Amino acid sequence: TLHPATPRKYPLKRLVMRRTVKSRLQSRVIATATVDQLARPFNGRLFYFPAGTRHADCIAEGAIEAFRAQTWRAEAQLELSRWVRFGTRECARHRDGITTAGMETGPLAGWYIDTFLSAQDVLSKTFREKGIDKTAAQARSGGGWFIITSAGESVADIVATGRRFQRMALLAREHNLAIHPMTQQLEEETFREQIARAHGPGMIPQFILRVGYRDPYPDPVNPRRPVSRFLVEP
Repeated sequence: TLHPATPRKYPLKRLVMRRTVKSRLQSRVIATATVDQLARPFNGRLFYFPAGTRHADCIAEGAIEAFRAQTWRAEAQLELSRWVRFGTRECARHRDGITTAGMETGPLAGWYIDTFLSAQDVLSKTFREKGIDKTAAQARSGGGWFIITSAGESVADIVATGRRFQRMALLAREHNLAIHPMTQQLEEETFREQIARAHGPGMIPQFILRVGYRDPYPDPVNPRRPVSRFLVEP
């Protein structure tokens, strides 16, 4: 239900500068003050597990195994192939999806992928294996993991948790904190069942986030759709 409201001032630059950062995350522990500030919107439903702790190591290994399982699941890899954007022309036409810059492949590898690969190559054995290797290296680096849970599993619970995540993600740059979602464990049925067996019924995870300080913090690289593409004035 929509209600009239007075617009609130908000630094819109946070939306413009937000990005997902996946590489070169520092391994140092996230400061308690930083965790507390970012956790404020979650009302006790954000949990931080520092790198090197037993729980963080379990999350990392689970992330790798779940990514491996998803990579070799044909349906999931086909969906990924539809989201990867190759070359400047395709990026400009869609202005969404997964670009080589967003993959943080590096300039030489990015040029090769954009020039010579296509969506069909995403389904190849080589592409899948390289993705697994890169994910394994990422999961074993950084400052630890944030787990975000919801109060329940209703649509309202899930939407509310997503909104709180958005609020947190918009603040991450101001703390030099990179946030990299690695949620395959929640997307693959076998791993969801493992998590459910290992925890009580009140623990409902919605986000698995690899976190770490990043300095310097890189600017956004992915193209974004103009507002006119998805918002129509009455």
